[in-house]
Amino acid sequence: MAKPVVIVVGADKGGVGKTTVSRTLLDYFSANNVPTRAFDTESPRGTLKRFHPRRTQWPRHPATPAERG
Repeated sequence: MAKPVVIVVGADKGGVGKTTVSRTLLDYFSANNVPTRAFDTESPRGTLKRFHPRRTQWPRHPATPAERG
């Protein structure tokens, strides 16, 4: 069994193709039956979940004091 690998796709600014590169990688791995998980850190604006809803999740942020009650 292969060891897990982490691939990070990031940039300092928007519109440089992060989602396009991520989608291409997920499509490739899916076509080759490689289990994947994606995290879109641009929630709620992130668009990766729109294209790969079963493989993408947004990271959970800690609750604020107001949310804790």
